[in-house]
Amino acid sequence: MDSFIQYTLEHFWQSAAAIIGIMAGLLAIADAFKTKFGGGGVRKSLYIVCGIAFLVSTMYLKEQYDLYRREQEVVEQDGGNTIGNGGDSAGNGGGTVQNVSGEGVVFAGSGNTVIINNSEDDAQKADTPEPVTITEVVLNKTSLDMRSNEEETLSAVVLYSDNSRDHKVCWISSDETVAKVEEDGTVTALAPGTAEITAQASRNNRAQSAVCLITVRDAPTGYAISLSTDKVCLGEIFYVYVEPYNDDVEEIEICAEAPSGEIFKRPMEDGAFFVYTETGKWKIYASLKNEAGVYEAAREEDFVTLEVINILEGTSGF
Repeated sequence: MDSFIQYTLEHFWQSAAAIIGIMAGLLAIADAFKTKFGGGGVRKSLYIVCGIAFLVSTMYLKEQYDLYRREQEVVEQDGGNTIGNGGDSAGNGGGTVQNVSGEGVVFAGSGNTVIINNSEDDAQKADTPEPVTITEVVLNKTSLDMRSNEEETLSAVVLYSDNSRDHKVCWISSDETVAKVEEDGTVTALAPGTAEITAQASRNNRAQSAVCLITVRDAPTGYAISLSTDKVCLGEIFYVYVEPYNDDVEEIEICAEAPSGEIFKRPMEDGAFFVYTETGKWKIYASLKNEAGVYEAAREEDFVTLEVINILEGTSGF
């Protein structure tokens, strides 16, 4: 840090101007005193004036030097950097530092305010990079149609704000009675219905997810069948009643096997049918269809017997 003598020499013109100004003022006062009261000793008065001027200017420079030292101490305590931006001195008009707040704000003597930019907190903030966050989770499939006991594997890609990627997700099923999912993304269909399989990833308190809709459909599993009567004449109308075990059956077809072995098939509309070709025992059964498949009669309870008697003429029916 500069000494008082160095500071005075560096501010010579400011010091000289102060001394001359003070001397001029005191000489004017002494001259006026002499004019009013008379007397000699002009040289002695000049010596006294010069001494007073030197003393006053020295006190003024000492005060400025003390302020200068305080300013330098502030700079040194803040890491040795200069005050303000770009290394400029404090203030815009040569003002000296008068006070420093706890937030690192320097108040200059001329009314200027200068910010010390190199505080430790600000430096840490400047060096801290933006946190990496997840921008998107992408699945290889967004929907799947499955059958019970089938397996499919989903894969997920997690995209980050720094353009990196990985496959670290947590898998969740919205309904594990319909479909379950393993940690590796393997989905197993368990029963007809719908479920959402969600892949979720999180980082730095931010989460993203993607969803795959699972629809499980099974082929019809059977039906209950009955007739309005178990005996009819040729050409006489009878009714067939079929109740599928599944709600998603889209088509029902009624089949009738004649005593000769010939099979007749008709769509089930209002359930009304009649026989006009053969008498004897007919075997009546159904075939069911949905998006997942077809159920063909195979069990004993899938068949009913109709006895046809009395040959009558007819032009339609089985």
